[in-house]
Amino acid sequence: MKKYYAERHGLLTKQLQIDFDELLQYFRQVHKYFCDKEYFEVATRGVWRQIPYTQDSEQVLPPSLLPSPEVYFATRLQDKEVWPIWQYLEEYDEQTLFSVIEILYDHIGVYNYETAEFENEAQKAEFAEQINNILRAYKEGYYLEPTNGFIMQMPNGALREQLEYDGSTLPDSVYEQLATATEMYYRFDANLEQKKKAINILADILESEREEVKDIFNAEYEVPKNEHDKLIFGIVNGYNIRHNRAGQKSDYSKEIWYDWMMQYYTSVIIAFYKLKNKHNDIDRHVEEKTLIKAYLMAWNVLVENREDFMEQWTEQLQSKNLLEGYRAEKFIEYTDGAEPLTEMDTDFMLKTQDNIKVFEDGTLAVMFLDGTETECKNEEE
Repeated sequence: MKKYYAERHGLLTKQLQIDFDELLQYFRQVHKYFCDKEYFEVATRGVWRQIPYTQDSEQVLPPSLLPSPEVYFATRLQDKEVWPIWQYLEEYDEQTLFSVIEILYDHIGVYNYETAEFENEAQKAEFAEQINNILRAYKEGYYLEPTNGFIMQMPNGALREQLEYDGSTLPDSVYEQLATATEMYYRFDANLEQKKKAINILADILESEREEVKDIFNAEYEVPKNEHDKLIFGIVNGYNIRHNRAGQKSDYSKEIWYDWMMQYYTSVIIAFYKLKNKHNDIDRHVEEKTLIKAYLMAWNVLVENREDFMEQWTEQLQSKNLLEGYRAEKFIEYTDGAEPLTEMDTDFMLKTQDNIKVFEDGTLAVMFLDGTETECKNEEE
């Protein structure tokens, strides 16, 4: 959002502060703005189109607030006096207003008749921006988190960056668990028990990868593996998060330490999977190098021992199998006067190699298209 003169020059000496009644009035105007843009038409009415050559219409998409907005809001919020918003807004309490905002965020969007697709990315971004402009002025400041779509107290920069993490390095199942825990913990109405359960979810993610967590972190920072394990799991196991065993600490400032635990475990999960992907990339790179080296070694064996293979190729030239004879002819041609290969030529490899077998003891067997097979040992094992 553009910054204007006073903000750019640091001349704003106070921040806007609004009470709940003012928040309701500001929200009414924001909601009307998006209604006028018809951003909630798909949610409330669905999508309809005229049937060609008739006066009739047919429904393309049902409304997302099924079966109707009135029933949807009533059943989600257990309150009959929520919809229509313009009618009941003055009666909302904080919990109802925040819940309505989250629901509207989930359902905002437009239907693109040209592509026959529902679009909501730009609409969600605009809605979040406008809502956050007024939420940050209420009490100590609130924030509609755009990645997960829930309202929380205004986060600092580091936490906001963590919350907006897109999960690109995580397996889908892990990202889903992380998103669930994040929403459970940071919702505006979360209590300590819900926050404890959220931390538990994160600890369980790491528990399922416990041995690999130790291996991956140890590869980056070499200390006894159990040191990493103690640092990560000692918290949840010793501070009455996962187990109710005697001797666990329970008399501490949970409202402070839970915030730290949540951010700590989220960071550990993200770091672990980033490192895991990095190490997997390295492993794949090493494997590719090994296969290339095996091919070059095997091909050079053919070149250097050409005379030993000539008898096989000559017999194949007389074969009734035309493809076998053709390949023998080409191998005679390729090896005639050839120098050993020192670097990979992919096109040439495709003309000559059939496959490479990798055995558990590190042995690699290179099979060529003429039927010859050469074994070599992977010295990196």
